[in-house]
Amino acid sequence: MGRLRLLSDLMLRGYGQLFLCNRPLSGALFLAALVLASPVNGLTSLVGAIAAVVPGMMLGRKNAGVRAGLPGINGALLGYCWILAPEIPLPTRIIITAAGGAVIGAALIPLTAVLNRRSSPFSPFSMPYVLAAWAGIGAAALSGQYDSAAGRGWLLYFAGDYPAAGEAFASANAPHPRARAYRSDGAGWALFKQGNYLGALEQFQQAAELLPDFADPWDGIGWSLFKLQRYSQAQDAFHAALDRDPLLADSRNGIGWIHLINGQFNDAAQSFRSSLLICPLLADSYDGWRRSLLAGGHVGAAERVGQVANWARQQIGPRLHFITSFQLAGWLLFLIGVFCHSKLSGLIAAVALHIGAAMAAFLPAGAGAVDINFYYNLAAVMIALGGHYLVLTPAAAVWMAAVAAALAWSWPLVSGIFAAIGLPLLAVPFNVALLTTVVLFHLLFKTRWIVAVPLDVAVTNPRTVRLWQIRRQIADRCWAKIKCF
Repeated sequence: MGRLRLLSDLMLRGYGQLFLCNRPLSGALFLAALVLASPVNGLTSLVGAIAAVVPGMMLGRKNAGVRAGLPGINGALLGYCWILAPEIPLPTRIIITAAGGAVIGAALIPLTAVLNRRSSPFSPFSMPYVLAAWAGIGAAALSGQYDSAAGRGWLLYFAGDYPAAGEAFASANAPHPRARAYRSDGAGWALFKQGNYLGALEQFQQAAELLPDFADPWDGIGWSLFKLQRYSQAQDAFHAALDRDPLLADSRNGIGWIHLINGQFNDAAQSFRSSLLICPLLADSYDGWRRSLLAGGHVGAAERVGQVANWARQQIGPRLHFITSFQLAGWLLFLIGVFCHSKLSGLIAAVALHIGAAMAAFLPAGAGAVDINFYYNLAAVMIALGGHYLVLTPAAAVWMAAVAAALAWSWPLVSGIFAAIGLPLLAVPFNVALLTTVVLFHLLFKTRWIVAVPLDVAVTNPRTVRLWQIRRQIADRCWAKIKCF
């Protein structure tokens, strides 16, 4: 196998391990999904994957962990996790990703070799990237490019505690202009939600001055002016935001409301539809479209759109209203990639997403269950326990359900604790759930109802796991008969 072909194989297997799919085709679909959802962070993840895989090619290409994609998954996740810290400048993110990926790749070789020699059931899983990301965030904070208080502010903002969010943003003091711009932007939205539109306008204008190409402050300027009934200036601000980011659905939504106020019902409907093409779950755009249709005399269509608006507002968390069509298409590619790997894993992933949505309805507003990271951790845990690290049996299914429930109900508390100390949660819940399962059923409670799978088999696919279980059962029966003699 040529070097380039080997590099692409190991790298794509790494992407496949995002959802425990040891197959290059699944990895290619997952990479496409990441790039589609966020092109910049998708390409940064590619830097991390390559940086982590190259040491594996040089030092341990026969290592089982390297062949399964362990370095690649950690490097890829390290590169993509910066979507949670956009205030860190892109060059810094690339440097941290490349350096962290190389360290991860070099460190995993001897670590996995030792674990393999000892036939250990344990694996680093994806904790190396978590540690590398925390170290990178610490380095960015020390250099004044990141402030954990701003991250805490956004968490409080999405939880609906706007006064506390404003206090957190005010306490952030990172000196880098980009970090200051994101801090002012967050402070502006916190003031906006409290009805202080003049104060919000001032903060948004500061952010726009600090970072002229940043679209979100211009969107905030538009909405602040809209609330102050300065509609002409608001429309200019919304257009300025769209000049910087043509896919900013919230600004298209704002233009739609201005057209509606001015009696331009056809233009309003067109703006709302263009907003919904980008963010198909945005309840406010559905409501505006409904009013445009009513004003134009289309009563039946208005009723149907109104039903969708009510569903989006009641059943979907506010943070998910701004999920883009590209991100939804990315999740579809994730599901297709999992199904390509294993139909059973694909079914479990689909069930996990439905379970997550159902659990979100019972959690407090703004809790972690409305966070995309929650759905990723939940889906990855259920796939791992549903035929990879455990043989899928009724008892194992009960354990999966218990882990899913524990993950959902502990998420608000755990994410709040991590936010308080200034660190993103990332894939910590997945790693803790998998480690707990390995400790319980590999070491402490070996039962015939819940069977833990050896690591070298677990990283394959559910079909191979089932074959391993059949061979194991046959061997046990043969051994029992031999002992009878």
